[in-house]
Amino acid sequence: MKATVVDLKHKMKDVLEALEKREKITLLYHGKGKGFIIPADGQKIVKVVNHPFSKMAEKKAKSVEQQINELRGSRFNAL
Repeated sequence: MKATVVDLKHKMKDVLEALEKREKITLLYHGKGKGFIIPADGQKIVKVVNHPFSKMAEKKAKSVEQQINELRGSRFNAL
């Protein structure tokens, strides 16, 4: 993505969304590249609804112990 100084002032939301998508942003001043904004190292932010374990709470009929036993599988069922 390319962004001018004016974009940083008026369209910061778009710049931040590009950073969340792990895009490198080229800063322009009078049409010439002056620098870069790169995403910070670390984990990508994941919304709770997209987290793999978020749907476990929907199944309230099972207890925690039952859910753990299902995840562990047959190696503990033989005991």
